Amino acid sequence: MRVLLVEDDPMIGEAIQGALKDVSYAADWVKDGQTALATLGCQHYDLVLLDLGLPGKDGLEVLASIRGKDNPIPLIIITARDGLDDRLRGLDGGADDYVLKPFQMAELLARMRAVLRRKGGTAVPVLSNGVVSLDPATKEASVNGGPSAQLSNREFSLLQALLVRPGAILSRSELEDRIYGWGRGRKQCRRVSDPCAAAQARERDHQERKGSRMDGLKRRLNESVRIKLSFTLSLAILVVAIVAGVFSFLSAFDEAHELQDDVLRQVAQLMDRQRLSPASPTTDARLKDGDEESRVIVQRLGEASSLLAGVDTGGTLPLPATLVDGLHTLDVDGETFRVLVKTTTAGERIAVAQESGFRNEIARDGALRTVMPFLVLVPVLLLIVADLVRKMFRPIAALSQEIDQRAEQELHPVEDRHLPVEVRPFAVAINRLLARVGQSMESQRRFVADAAHELRSPLTALSLQAERLAEAEMSGLARGRLTVLRQGIERGRSLLDQLLTLASAQSAADSPKSPVSVQRIYRRVLEDLMPLAEAKHIDIGVEGMEDAEVWVSELDMIAVVKNLVDNAIRYTAEGVSIFRCVCRTGRPRCASGTTDRASR
Repeated sequence: MRVLLVEDDPMIGEAIQGALKDVSYAADWVKDGQTALATLGCQHYDLVLLDLGLPGKDGLEVLASIRGKDNPIPLIIITARDGLDDRLRGLDGGADDYVLKPFQMAELLARMRAVLRRKGGTAVPVLSNGVVSLDPATKEASVNGGPSAQLSNREFSLLQALLVRPGAILSRSELEDRIYGWGRGRKQCRRVSDPCAAAQARERDHQERKGSRMDGLKRRLNESVRIKLSFTLSLAILVVAIVAGVFSFLSAFDEAHELQDDVLRQVAQLMDRQRLSPASPTTDARLKDGDEESRVIVQRLGEASSLLAGVDTGGTLPLPATLVDGLHTLDVDGETFRVLVKTTTAGERIAVAQESGFRNEIARDGALRTVMPFLVLVPVLLLIVADLVRKMFRPIAALSQEIDQRAEQELHPVEDRHLPVEVRPFAVAINRLLARVGQSMESQRRFVADAAHELRSPLTALSLQAERLAEAEMSGLARGRLTVLRQGIERGRSLLDQLLTLASAQSAADSPKSPVSVQRIYRRVLEDLMPLAEAKHIDIGVEGMEDAEVWVSELDMIAVVKNLVDNAIRYTAEGVSIFRCVCRTGRPRCASGTTDRASR
């Protein structure tokens, strides 16, 4: 029988897996819900033991995934969630049984057998194929109703695997999986690794690659309002800056082209007004070394150069005479030119041209210079926004630090006047909670004090009656029992004193207003415990007159010293002298020591 155990607690998982192995179950143990689903996807199991409080995917989510795939595998929930809603959700979600922690292993095994019987459609606790019968509870087998034989763990596992699926043919690997589980088979079986390891590793790698960084970012955004606000504002600023930058770049780029077209128009207008005529083509090599970016070509339209000269050396462009007046973008000899065709007042048609590559370069440079302020100011704006958000949340951080540094008795309200209006309701709710906690603690202290005071009267009466009874004549057996009774009464009185001291210490929440004298504390404690010391014939006192003062609660100091002296008296042999002394080890510190002297 092969069982899949899904449990994240190492101690519980090891205990259940070991117990299942002891009763011949092949138990495979996984510690999270994602691995459990991957394992069920590649292996066959007879039953699943599922915990609910799993890391990552909750147990109820795992149950929903299993039943959502129409997987009828028997499933038992083992959990510490004892609420009615949890039990209803588990059973209605498809679980076959619901077992609460802590549980006895024998009960869990019985419930497992019952669930497996229900799966097989029978109420008989014995597995049988008509000839061979097997009792899973006792691991006994019989043939044709004959005498029963006790089986070993290996024999029981093998026979159970065959009887659970009567008539089915099981391969060797299937039998090994049901008997051995992961990596616990014999050497000849060579089961040295988890058969689902590769599938599980691929599944984990896929999940990690699927966006572990994005998941981490989403988790941080969900956990921190400050990070979420900073991220949202930064993203909005970046989007606006990108849109504005693209719009500015395109606008500046188009405007630069318009300015360059205006230059062509101005040149053509100048040629018309001054009645200038384009110069004849030349082959002056000095033109090649000129500034190509500022070069403007002016020629008569339709004029063909008889020289084999290029544009760079003073030649003309082979432009068709059929061009209409206006601006044109033409491809001439593999280069693009922007050409303006104009008919002058004299009837002459001229063409003013400029190379488009240089025009585009000039336009891009101008557009980039326009966008440059965005590129510089956006990072500065992001830093300013992050700093402003951090300063906005500084009062909240100061509030949490102030509450965290409080002592357990400091339940006074939180000052909320300096807090933002949005956070003030939260501070008001904290103050109300502190008030309720203070009332609850005060009720507990009052109950302890009242209970101690109420019990003092009957204990005092019992003590007095026991003292009177001790003076009466009685047998040795009765006197021994009376001694035990008086010791119990004395322990009860000591307990009441400690309860009263505890109530007083809890009520004194204020810091000490003045230093406490150690010598005075010693003498007060000795006065209270002197009867106990005299009963054991112990000489107890304070040695030396040196005193020390410490800044501490007087009630706490009395409780410490009284406990120390009481232990010294109770656990010291009779007839021993006990002296308390105060030793200074450097101001303002002091040390207390005990000196035991045997009486002479």
